[in-house]
Amino acid sequence: MTTLNTNNPYALRFLLNETVYAFEIAKKDEEPNQEPLAEVSPAYQFLGGNKNQILYIINNSKHEYFSTAAHDAFSKTINALGLSMEDIAVLNVGNYPPVLYFDQICTYFDPRKVILAGASPTQLALNGLLLNDPTTLNNIRVLYTFSFEEMLTDIEKKKTFWQQVKTL
Repeated sequence: MTTLNTNNPYALRFLLNETVYAFEIAKKDEEPNQEPLAEVSPAYQFLGGNKNQILYIINNSKHEYFSTAAHDAFSKTINALGLSMEDIAVLNVGNYPPVLYFDQICTYFDPRKVILAGASPTQLALNGLLLNDPTTLNNIRVLYTFSFEEMLTDIEKKKTFWQQVKTL
């Protein structure tokens, strides 16, 4: 078989019957048709049902949420507050990028109360939060406190947390 070489456009049309490249050339005076991109809200993996709009934000990169002992202490705490796992949401920021935005998290969860239990306010781009000093941000009650892992080993931290969370 011999090789066919041609530059004749009419001959090429018979030899190549499949589209090799298809593109559209925009005229100089036409604007490209661009639709605005929709803002995508991040999705978060969390524990609980969030029915009462109470959000616990923790930072534990060693476990999915809590160690066994910390989960037991957490369960006892929410039960003592008259809540269940369906009432609250637990977000572990230990498995997310170094900086998350509190506003985005609040847009997603729509919380009435937020407890930062071991999660650093700076990781959430929050400034001015004092440890165990409840405050209100954008009509949301916020408490920055110790992690449940810390409270397991220090009774004073547990007592301080309990006094503050009851009044939240």
